[in-house]
Amino acid sequence: MRIVSITGRGGVGKTTLAVHLGHSLAKRFPDGQMFAKLRGPSAQPILPARILERFLRSLGIPGSAMPQTIEERAELFRNLIADRRMLIVLDDAIDEEQVRWLLPGSSNCPVLITSRSRLAGLEGASSVQIDVFSTEQALELLSRILGAERVHSELPSALQLIELCGNLALALRIVAARLAARPHWPLSKMVARLRDESQRLDELTHGGVGVRAGLAMVYQGLPADAQRLFRRLSMLEAAEFSSWVAAPLLDVAVAEAEDVLEILVDAQLVDVEVVRGRRPRYRLHDLVRVYSQECLAEHENTAERSVVLGRVLSTWLLLVEEAHRRAYGGDHTLIHGDAPRLALDASVLDRELDDPLRWFEDERASLITAVRQAAGAGLDELCWDLALTLVTLFEMYGYFDDWRTTHEIALAVTRHNDNRRGQAAMLYSLGALHMFEYKLDEARGRLGPACELFRQVGDVHGEALALRNLAFVDRIQGRLDEAMAGYEKALVMLSQVNDSTAEAHVLSNMAQIHLDRGLIAEGKETMAAGLAAVERSGNRRVRAQILCRLGEAHLQIDEVTEAEYVFTQALETVRSVGDPVGECYALRGLAMVRSRQGSHDAAYEMLEEAVGIASQAREYLAIGRIQLSLGEVAADKGSYERAKEHIDAALDVFGRMQATRWQKQASRLMSEVCAASDAAYAPASTG
Repeated sequence: MRIVSITGRGGVGKTTLAVHLGHSLAKRFPDGQMFAKLRGPSAQPILPARILERFLRSLGIPGSAMPQTIEERAELFRNLIADRRMLIVLDDAIDEEQVRWLLPGSSNCPVLITSRSRLAGLEGASSVQIDVFSTEQALELLSRILGAERVHSELPSALQLIELCGNLALALRIVAARLAARPHWPLSKMVARLRDESQRLDELTHGGVGVRAGLAMVYQGLPADAQRLFRRLSMLEAAEFSSWVAAPLLDVAVAEAEDVLEILVDAQLVDVEVVRGRRPRYRLHDLVRVYSQECLAEHENTAERSVVLGRVLSTWLLLVEEAHRRAYGGDHTLIHGDAPRLALDASVLDRELDDPLRWFEDERASLITAVRQAAGAGLDELCWDLALTLVTLFEMYGYFDDWRTTHEIALAVTRHNDNRRGQAAMLYSLGALHMFEYKLDEARGRLGPACELFRQVGDVHGEALALRNLAFVDRIQGRLDEAMAGYEKALVMLSQVNDSTAEAHVLSNMAQIHLDRGLIAEGKETMAAGLAAVERSGNRRVRAQILCRLGEAHLQIDEVTEAEYVFTQALETVRSVGDPVGECYALRGLAMVRSRQGSHDAAYEMLEEAVGIASQAREYLAIGRIQLSLGEVAADKGSYERAKEHIDAALDVFGRMQATRWQKQASRLMSEVCAASDAAYAPASTG
């Protein structure tokens, strides 16, 4: 048998395509065509026995000779058409079982089936998936009905109409028909009416045909648990989601919930996208989401919805916390709130978080939306904890706008609910953000109040982290004594709370102060303590930071071979963990090794690569330091004008950052380069 099934969501144009094909192929089937709708007006399936009765009557079998059983009717139908050439069109099939009774017994009569479900159980059938229109196709449809001149004279409004209709053929046809009946309406008027989501499905009804009716037909045919999941999916404000979300929405195990989700996929109510290297992503079509929200409002009260949303957000918090833990080798440098975490099976955590940094990146938009939903629901404790744990992602990839947005949202809700510890956490983290942006005065303005609030609520860990960052601000602004005092105080407190990663970070910065002062032995000794601390925590990223500083110590006393070894180790580490900031610093260190070895061209190329990475990550201190190193290498090559350009760029960065120590170093180098340039180009003495 030759069977083709056309599948797609309701309203995508399956029936229209099948009817069009039937007319186009009419001459190939001289014995005629048979067409049957397999659903009734109320979405109930029409029994195959009823359809076979109609087919047999059209083939000349009178009622008195009609077989009683479905088996006899199917056998008679196949015998009657065995030697005929006919096309059989079965529209809106529910499942394979409904279709099987209606199939002919020979290849003379091909079968064209339309269905919202993927009829994978029909042996030998070919399947054609029909998607929504492209923008070009949608414009063509509107132009055919409304006229090209009307559409193109209001092209921006036409494009908005297409977007609001979700590129769905049925919705576009309805909109076009309504506009055709009202030639005095501008397209912008229909756009304004469709923008109101609460009225959108009402607007998409014309002549007894509507998008809502088609969606209702599918929804009513779902099992009760699938209906419940469909309604609750509209609670997710994220554009897309992972399959685990179904579990907290239904309050069942993940495997059971994912089976229910697949029912919605099969019914074409949920779209699924598979991108190589990523887990499948699910989403609701815009118009489907509107209908889902209507069903939710009708069947579930506000209290029920709050409980469900709390479960979803609690699961998000669990996953984010676990992703941080796996990426950092432990739950270090973070403070947490008291919001509940909804447990997931270890196998699900392993599946979702096999690459935690990739997971952070994939889920970034959904996570930001989760922070916003937590604030909207008044879940301040969960909101600030979720936002703070996300800093892992924001810091590593330079998502500073997302960092600021989530934390300002969380700060507002913690202030509204008088959550002082949450406020302290958000002020501390916003101060860290200002540090990364090198807005050092703003950072101090956030970190000082955070430190005081942590002290008031008795949070030693939070206070120590805030003190650590205040010391960093002091170091960058050249107040080395104040910085060292702050680091020493923070180190004692971090040891009390057993945060080895933060201890290692503090020791690394203390070592840098020793190096800045020319105290090489003290710097190496402090770095050794930092490496010991980081080995306890297992944080490879911080270990790479300390290795970079150790490499600089080796360079300061001309231990080039030792510097090359530790910088190479650092570069391998940061590339393996996907740390672009660490990569640009490790590349800079290796470049300076190459320069000391006399390979100036190789050093210059490596530094250019490093400054590109730093620029993409918006790591301004790294940009300034690499530009300074480019100036050094260019000067060593005798390219004095190019060296001046690089040093000027470094001075500009350091000036905007108020990094006085680096400004002084860049100014000294500029003086040396200018002197060397003047000497090189001075006219020779005539004697």
